[in-house]
Formats: sequence, C-alpha cells, structure tokens
Amino acid sequence: MVLPKYCSYRSQRTNCIYPPNYVLSVQDNNDDEYMIGAVCDLHKDAMKFRIETLQQTSAIPQGKIRFDPIVILGTDCIKRMDQEYEDIRLDGSTL
Repeated sequence: MVLPKYCSYRSQRTNCIYPPNYVLSVQDNNDDEYMIGAVCDLHKDAMKFRIETLQQTSAIPQGKIRFDPIVILGTDCIKRMDQEYEDIRLDGSTL
C-alpha cells in the first residue's frame, strides 16, 4: 500500500510536516473498514476527536476508530545477471 509522505492532519490551512506513524481507519458494524488517512503521533488524539465529531454528524460511518501502526519493510533488491541464468527444459534438465 502506498501511503502519503506526511501526516494527514491539517489545521488553519497548515499541513503537518511529520511522517505518519499510524493508518487511521473506521471499522463499521458490518466489518467493512474505511481508511481515512495516515497520522503522526503528535496529531493522533486530535484526529480521533475530529473523527468522533464527524461520526456524530453522520459525515463518516459509525464504528470503531482504529489506529494501526505503520511498519516499514525493506528488502534487498535482487538483480539477476544474464551470465547466471540457466535455461531449464521441460524434462527438468538444464541446457
């Protein structure tokens, strides 16, 4: 999943400059889950309050507000060299 580089919080036309730590979502009573944004530690409580307010006005579905920690996974890139490639025949033997 591609996430934004910065926290989704915005106040008085100013965007947060910190990277997100949590994926913010709402899980409704039918077990459907809706991703709302990505939030940093600093704005976690403010976003929870904002979502609760929007749920009261039915702008966002009622349900459990979830903050799932973002885990960054990295892998080593595997580069195949043409000299190392072996053709394999259908009978399992190599060329």
